[in-house]
Amino acid sequence: MVDLRIDGERCPPCLRCLAAIACLNRALVQEKPGSLPVLDPDRCAGCGFCGPACPHGAIVDLEGPVYA
Repeated sequence: MVDLRIDGERCPPCLRCLAAIACLNRALVQEKPGSLPVLDPDRCAGCGFCGPACPHGAIVDLEGPVYA
């Protein structure tokens, strides 16, 4: 299991969350436009696509940097 979290202080309510769009496993989901994304760690494969996709750097890997 990957230990990711969303830094709420860095994560503004984007109309469309680019990190959620980049997530191939739908582990990161934005339920409605302008809402904060929600992470399902059980679905996360640890691919790292979400980290660089977020222009605000709000995806944090507690075990180290997230790389694609």
